[in-house]
Amino acid sequence: MAKEFLRHFENSNTFSKYVNKRYAGEYTKVDFRPGTTISIPKPARFAVTSGAVASFPDLTEESVNLTVNQYNASFAPTSVEMTTSVSKDQFSERYLKGMAIALASQVDKDGLAMVATTVSNAAGTPGVTPTALSTYLDAKAIALEHGMPVDDQISIIVNPAAEAKIIDALKGIFHSTHEIEKQYREGKMGIAIGAKWSMDQLVAARTVGTQGGTPAVDGASQTGSTLNTKTWTATVTNVLRAGDLFTIAGVFAVNPVTKLTTGRLQQFVVTANANSTGAGLAALSISPPITTSGTTQTVTASPADGALITVLGATAVGAVSNVVFHKDAFTLASIPMQTYGGLDKSAVEYDPDTGIAVRITQGMDVTNDKLLVRADVLYGWAATRPEWAARVEG
Repeated sequence: MAKEFLRHFENSNTFSKYVNKRYAGEYTKVDFRPGTTISIPKPARFAVTSGAVASFPDLTEESVNLTVNQYNASFAPTSVEMTTSVSKDQFSERYLKGMAIALASQVDKDGLAMVATTVSNAAGTPGVTPTALSTYLDAKAIALEHGMPVDDQISIIVNPAAEAKIIDALKGIFHSTHEIEKQYREGKMGIAIGAKWSMDQLVAARTVGTQGGTPAVDGASQTGSTLNTKTWTATVTNVLRAGDLFTIAGVFAVNPVTKLTTGRLQQFVVTANANSTGAGLAALSISPPITTSGTTQTVTASPADGALITVLGATAVGAVSNVVFHKDAFTLASIPMQTYGGLDKSAVEYDPDTGIAVRITQGMDVTNDKLLVRADVLYGWAATRPEWAARVEG
C-alpha cells in the first residue's frame, strides 16, 4: 500500500519535483532527533582583497530554519463494501490514488505559498496574465543577477492561465521536434530558454494590499528586516499584505559576489500583513533585509528619509505568483515517521525521487466493522536561496 501510494504521489506532484530534497537524510541518521526544526546552513560568502596581505575577516554564516508538520488523509470502508464492491485491483485506484493526490496537492500548495511570501525578485504585472516570453526572460535575468547558477537545474512553474497564454509563443523555440510534438500532443511546454516548464494548478493566488496615500520611508539610515514608513492613508487594514512587492527610490540591488550594482532598484517582499496607523505610519516586515556592507550586502545604500515607495500592482487586485527558480532556491524535507505495534499493519516507505516519505497504517474497527486506513506525511519547506528565484506575476 505504501509503495502504491508513492507511485500515485509521483504522478500527482509538480513543483516539489524540482526542488532540493537532500535534508530529509538529517532525520534518518541513527539516534539523531533534531526536533521538528532543523537549521540549514547557506554557503559562506567571501570578500576578495588585492595583494599579498590577507585580512582574515570573521565569517558571516547564514542559515534558514525548516520546520516539519504532519498531514494525513484517511478512509474507512465497511467490510460489506470491501467484500462486495472493491476488488484488490480496484483498491489502489479508488482509494490510495485519491489519498496520494490530496496529500501531493497539500505539499505543492504549501511550497508555492512559500514562494509568494519569500521571493522578492519579480517581473510582470499583478493581475495581468503574461503573454510574452520576454516577461519570463526578464524574471530569469533578475535571478541570474542575484547569483542564480547557470546549469540544467532551472525550472519554471506557471498556473493554467499562464500556460494557455504562453504555449503558442513557445512552439517555435524548442530544441527538438520531440518537444514540439509533446507540446501539441499533451499540451505541455517542455524545455525552453534553458528551463524546464511545468503547469501547476496550485500556483499561489493572493490579493495586493489596500495601499493608499503617497508612501515613503520614515527615517534615514534604516537597515535590517523592518522598514518604518509614513504618509499612507490613515487607519487602513492590510495597507500591504504578505507577498506584496515594492521598490524604494535610490536603493539599488547589488550582485551578491561582486557587490556592484545591478542597475535595478532592489525589490522587497512584505513578509507579514501591515496596517497603517491613524498618523499614516506603517512598520513593514521585509525580505531581503537592508544590508549596506559586508559579505551579505543586498543594496547600494540605505534609503533616505522621505524616499518614495512604489508598490508593484494596483490596489486590491488579484494576482498569482508563477516562478522561475533554481533547484537549490527551495528545500523540501519529508521525514519517515515512527511505526507502532498493536495494529494490523503499519509501514513506512521513502521515495528519493519525490523526496516524500509516507506511513500507511491499517487497523480494524471491530465495533463498526470498518477497515481504518490512513496515510501520514511529515514534511516542511524552506526558502534556502530565494534570491535564486524570481516571480512572474500574473
